[in-house]
Amino acid sequence: MPERSHHRLAPWRCALAALLLALLPAPLRAQVGSDLDVERVVRKVEIHGNLAYKTKELRNLLRTRGSSFWKPWRKNPLRSDFIRADRLALTAFYRRHGYLEALVDSVPIRPVGSSTRKWDVHFYLTEGPRAVVDTIRVAGTGPLPEAEFREILRFRPGSPLDPPIVQASRDSVVNAYADRGYVLARVIDSLEVHDQRVSVSYRVQPGPRVFVDQFKVEGTQKTKPSFVTREMLLHPGDAVRRSKLVLSQQRIYDSGLYTDVQMELGPVDSTSHRAEVIVAVREQKMGWIDAGVGYGTVDQLRLTGQWGQRNIFRSSMRFVTTGRLGLRVLPFRVFHDPVHAKFGDRRLDVALTHPWPLGFRMQTTVGAYTEDQPVIEKTDPAPLRAYGGSVVFATSFLKDTRSYTSYELRHVVSDSVSIASGGRSYTTNRIVFTSERDTRADLFNPKRGNDLLGKVEFVTGAKPGAGGFANLGLQATGYIPLQAGAVLAMRVRGGFIEPWSSRATSDTTLGTPRELDEIPVDDRYRTGGASTVRGYLENELGSREVVDAQGSHVEARGGQVLMLGSVEFRFPLVWIVSAAAFFDGGNVWERPEDIKLTRILSFGGGAGYNDMRYSGGVGVRIGTPVGPIRFDYGWKIRSPRTPFEPDLSARRGEFHFSLGYPY
Repeated sequence: MPERSHHRLAPWRCALAALLLALLPAPLRAQVGSDLDVERVVRKVEIHGNLAYKTKELRNLLRTRGSSFWKPWRKNPLRSDFIRADRLALTAFYRRHGYLEALVDSVPIRPVGSSTRKWDVHFYLTEGPRAVVDTIRVAGTGPLPEAEFREILRFRPGSPLDPPIVQASRDSVVNAYADRGYVLARVIDSLEVHDQRVSVSYRVQPGPRVFVDQFKVEGTQKTKPSFVTREMLLHPGDAVRRSKLVLSQQRIYDSGLYTDVQMELGPVDSTSHRAEVIVAVREQKMGWIDAGVGYGTVDQLRLTGQWGQRNIFRSSMRFVTTGRLGLRVLPFRVFHDPVHAKFGDRRLDVALTHPWPLGFRMQTTVGAYTEDQPVIEKTDPAPLRAYGGSVVFATSFLKDTRSYTSYELRHVVSDSVSIASGGRSYTTNRIVFTSERDTRADLFNPKRGNDLLGKVEFVTGAKPGAGGFANLGLQATGYIPLQAGAVLAMRVRGGFIEPWSSRATSDTTLGTPRELDEIPVDDRYRTGGASTVRGYLENELGSREVVDAQGSHVEARGGQVLMLGSVEFRFPLVWIVSAAAFFDGGNVWERPEDIKLTRILSFGGGAGYNDMRYSGGVGVRIGTPVGPIRFDYGWKIRSPRTPFEPDLSARRGEFHFSLGYPY
């Protein structure tokens, strides 16, 4: 066989070939790029053919989003998988709401002009007719009368078919059986469709009525199982009722000892129909230390600190110490002149709380405090130094309703009363009855519900020689959710103070009515400021500018009667920023006979001390986990009746800066 020859390239030839390859021009794709390399984004999304639902509502269902002027940082990629998911989402939404023939016909995408980067997406859909409930059939209701069964349903014959409502109705029926002890009840629903006419059928299997055998508590290490079982509204031998289990769960949460509470029903005995209720809890950290910094209109900088223990001696008693320090800072001057950084309000509180004293569920708190309030605003009457103690009894006898009864013994070292009496200190006794019904879901950012608060207060010893006085206060706030996340918030508040004995006319302060003179200035009503009537200084309404032999000064007069009303329209802007437009009205009157209907409803002309004051304005809020940071500007609708009844501030409006909603 002839021998093959093998040719080997010399090393210099390999190097030369590599150099020539490197000098060749790059492929066209690497030089100029391709349209596929350009990131395609969505400029806008259009929906066509929708008649029953607004375009904005349908857009919220889509993953494909257009660009937004308010959210320039948001990316809006054009993705085919998003479009496929959006077609399914739109179809499912319509069919869930009874449009059984709804269909997304096509989704064309079109470039914006000659751009290869920006695209518009169009969804073309056909809604079709909406199915209507024709008949409702019920079988085997058992212990629940059929008429009551049908009353629980959230739809009637002739109603448009809404599958989520049908499912919610079934759940409501199951809850109705469970609340009667039939926790094993099964409710089976079915739909029959004939030419857009739907027949809904329910078949019920009630099962046996189940009773509580015993409670088993899991997860208690630092606390005792009895802290859980004492909050249960059911007892061994009672029929298992779902509503009472839910309320019991909330009571366990309210104890403040647990972060998670889960309830489960054990196996049901086939003979006795009894079952064990298993309660699994997760304990809170028993001790805590908190510190905070806030900013307000009066105490510009507010420092707070708190130390507490939730379970002293493993007895569920809570001990809390709280300190507060206000600091008044004038910007741009504190570094040059430290005198302009002054202390504001200072207060120290200690409190010991037992939720179940002597085996009764009546939360009892014993506390003590000391406070020092210097004069900060020109509307403040005098420096205040006081200390005291109190005992508070709190109970909740209805859902969302709590009542408080408190007694306070307070020793005042210095205030406007002691200064007027030559610097003598005095002691007051105060009994307060308070009741509140609060249905708000979120206390920091309420969007629905209401809060009703009533208070009756009896005070003795406030002024030497006076018998005392009674104070009645009422407040109602309500919140109505609107479209696009907006909320309409409303508040009405009123108060009346009445002394129950009269002193001689010669004892009265010059120029002050006798009834008002028997009430200490710090207990009289005053209003105005960031949380009441915006556009006015803090507590300006109830204070007067007095000119006498010593010159011009502010006198905090206050009043026996308070009237206050507010309406605020809150709406979101972008991200965590929202805005509000508000209208406030209010004033205080020294005596009830000073109130005239014509002066309450008047909006024109100059406003005097006995006229209702109105203001309007706008504000911006920045959301935080503990409520918004609030910037408001209030404008006085009525100018003062000068020069005889001037406002303390010559400006027509005021800026307000604070934390949290005004109500």
